[in-house]
Amino acid sequence: MSAKTEWQTPAGGGNLGKPWRLYRVGYALARPLLGLFGSLEVVGRENIPVGGALIVANHVGWADPMWLMAASWPRPLLQMAKRELFAYPGLGNFIAAMGAFPVDRASPGTSAIKIPLSIIGQSGMVGIFPAGRRAATIEGVKRGAATIAAMSGCPVVVARYEGPPRLEIGQLVRRPHVKVTFYPPLAVDDKGPPPWSRKDSIQRISHMIEAALNAPIDEM
Repeated sequence: MSAKTEWQTPAGGGNLGKPWRLYRVGYALARPLLGLFGSLEVVGRENIPVGGALIVANHVGWADPMWLMAASWPRPLLQMAKRELFAYPGLGNFIAAMGAFPVDRASPGTSAIKIPLSIIGQSGMVGIFPAGRRAATIEGVKRGAATIAAMSGCPVVVARYEGPPRLEIGQLVRRPHVKVTFYPPLAVDDKGPPPWSRKDSIQRISHMIEAALNAPIDEM
């Protein structure tokens, strides 16, 4: 199945229709430029599911969302981004064109759940950084990822980014090695003996995501 047939505009259209149409154009422009700043190695690409999926990744800086997007190509990866980024002229327009959607990390609203569910429901792939970068937001964002997984029933894949936290001029000369590893989907459907509730599922998936993100690389 081609990437074109794996993803369609989410039900209801909204602001995601235009970004999806611009995604390929934006990526075609950004990918060669990104490649000047490092050499990308992708491991486990075969673990990226066909159809709706949730990709959860570690977050070391503002560069890793771009490298994660490049690593998942040709599948579009629509990523959750903090609301403040959309306030910057130019940057906000660009990341929106690349399919990013805003979330208030301090006080996530219903859109933080509804938009990802809509994307996944249309066989799209959503990228989330559950650990965030600020300790105060870790628990809420992690629960959000688990809630999306529990409500959608989609595969959850952990991605590990190893590389620089940002793009710097010196990297044009050094071209550092950047590695993105996609691990086999988590066994989120293994609910254990009944009875169970959605709350139980969310808590269980949350613990699974936390354990996977914090596990040493050689234990993944």
